[in-house]
Amino acid sequence: RLGRFVGATHVPYADPFWGELLSFPQPLSALRPVDVEEALRPFCEKLVNTNAHTGHLASLLLHAADALCGVDPGAAQMPLKAVNAVALSTVFIKHYVERVDVETLQELCEQPPAEGSSGSVEPVVHTLLAAMVRVLVSHQPTAATYLLHLTIIRLLTVMAATQLMQPMISAEEERWEMGLDEGGE
Repeated sequence: RLGRFVGATHVPYADPFWGELLSFPQPLSALRPVDVEEALRPFCEKLVNTNAHTGHLASLLLHAADALCGVDPGAAQMPLKAVNAVALSTVFIKHYVERVDVETLQELCEQPPAEGSSGSVEPVVHTLLAAMVRVLVSHQPTAATYLLHLTIIRLLTVMAATQLMQPMISAEEERWEMGLDEGGE
């Protein structure tokens, strides 16, 4: 499954493959993060090279958002698909950010939703962030959702830490790009 995810052939958003990809028999978040990252490293490397053509990372993020939107706060069972979607997103985003340039990362952050997705018009990363915050704010942690809450917080931490990995546009560069150079304001 992971080979197809990181492969060079685009998999449409509505393909049943995505459900299969996220159907692990146990929560990935229950494993040691270092072990999961080590096991996924070859797949992460390949995704860095193929994502520009396939858009699979954005599709994974949208499927994670969809899984989060489907979480029932009163359920007695752990939302395994949501936990695994967020856990996979964490590993792939972390690796992706560490390997791509700022322009490629910005493209991911501004990427519109995939054709056939939930109908949101917001960029993919915004859709995922909104779904994560919605779960954290509106779902009290229970025995069934506790691991999901931890997994979401880990992804938010990784996403926030990306700011340490990528150079930011300085205020002077931004002023120049906006035409606010000397005397322009």
